[in-house]
Amino acid sequence: MNHVTLQKLSLSALAIAFVSFIGFSQTPEYVEIPQLSEKIKVEGDGIAVQKVSFNYKPTYTYTDGIVFGTEVMVFVFGIADVNNFEGASFVLKKEKFSSADGQTVILDQDWSWASEGNSIRLKEEDQLYCNFPIRVGNPMFSGDYIWEVWLADVRTGKKTKITVPLTVVSNPLLALSSKGKVSATEIYLYNAKYDMIYTGQAMPAGELSFIFKTIVGFKKIDDNYRVGMELEMSTADGVSLGHADDIMQGHEMQPEINGALQLWADFKLVPELAGQTIILKARIWDKNGSGCETSVQTTVKII
Repeated sequence: MNHVTLQKLSLSALAIAFVSFIGFSQTPEYVEIPQLSEKIKVEGDGIAVQKVSFNYKPTYTYTDGIVFGTEVMVFVFGIADVNNFEGASFVLKKEKFSSADGQTVILDQDWSWASEGNSIRLKEEDQLYCNFPIRVGNPMFSGDYIWEVWLADVRTGKKTKITVPLTVVSNPLLALSSKGKVSATEIYLYNAKYDMIYTGQAMPAGELSFIFKTIVGFKKIDDNYRVGMELEMSTADGVSLGHADDIMQGHEMQPEINGALQLWADFKLVPELAGQTIILKARIWDKNGSGCETSVQTTVKII
């Protein structure tokens, strides 16, 4: 086997949360998605806001939703009617993520400084601005959501609420297939070193993982699944760079985590592959006799 490895563990140690992105990035700067900016609603009792826009780092072309793992940002410009002291103002923020129907609250952050404890500085003819960056992460894998942001003047307590509706979708670059009554709805490419979910085709050489977060339908015996996994990596013209018939041998038994089977498969993209287009494949099947299996394939360009 060449250039392909698997982490022979279940996924209990992996947690991807709502965090501002830090680390490696070859993506462009934030750009606005007008279709989403138009849906933003602003209401309040005293803080004026000139413009609010929804922005993302475009490693893909936006169509019907934000791809899981995308870095997004709400940009608020032209904040007025707030206190001012020697060219700076102090504003508080509060954020909340919930499902569109309001039944599930994903993130409910209490009041904090709108600029990480610092004042919001004046910009362009004495107008105030602030940014609210976040990465779309677990458990917002797919569906319709509401992002709510409140701004409050420290001195007067007056507030303005900004409501941002958005739809999260899975990565369209991942081709999924299955046999039997199985569903695998949360599969994505992840780089643990940079804490990065890949939403586009370009990625650096190094290690990355296919994450299978939710596999439902495999037969469970004595609270354990018994699974196999085939891995393959090849060039775009079909030259094999590594193949494993069943990397799970000796590690077939996997526990249930949060009501589902969870696994990951590690690949290593060596620097010599830079500039090449590579095909990655992973197939997982049930060894307990249900006849179920799930597969994913994607094409990546090494940079």
